[in-house]
Amino acid sequence: MSEGKPKRLDLLAGPRIYDPREFLRGIWSLLAKVRDADWNMPPEELKKYVTLRVGALKKTRELCDACIFACLFEQVLGPHLGEPNLRFQVIPALDESSDTDAYAFWKDREDKNQFIPLQMKELPPLSLNPTSTLDVELLKLKKYPPSKEPPLVAFKLNREGPIGAFNVPSGLNVAGLWLFGALDREASRWALIGDLTRDGHQRYELPMVL
Repeated sequence: MSEGKPKRLDLLAGPRIYDPREFLRGIWSLLAKVRDADWNMPPEELKKYVTLRVGALKKTRELCDACIFACLFEQVLGPHLGEPNLRFQVIPALDESSDTDAYAFWKDREDKNQFIPLQMKELPPLSLNPTSTLDVELLKLKKYPPSKEPPLVAFKLNREGPIGAFNVPSGLNVAGLWLFGALDREASRWALIGDLTRDGHQRYELPMVL
């Protein structure tokens, strides 16, 4: 978490600042209409669009996941900071070459701008990558060099059933490591687990309140 500084003003003047709840309501409504429409394409091709697995929609999928994580993480961080009504906004990163995909932004009780750089990761569905495991994906984080502003890494668990045992590599250059995944098909309740870079991490079961 870092306090707003002059170099941060470019983010606030960027193309979009999203209310994550509003964005998710809109995108999920749109995807439901796409799914139910009478498209002249094979079901598997349509599924790629509905799940945002088309290459041109990669940034939309990352933004969607960042908004989901923001809605969950604010429920944990707010009480910890003594701000139970904390509400994030989400700002896509301007520099596509950086390790940050988006920023969770809010104004604290002193009306100061606060930012958390987020890097969105995913344990993909078995149908897309049957050989990938959480251990394999976590090891990929070792490649990131030290940074003046390491991101908080949020891993979406996009699989049904238990994920099994896994190990968190030591010496990761990240500000935090959290896992999140839906607990039901309606995505109305989610699990949030973290911070895995610290002792005594916790598992939360949280509602998706839009």
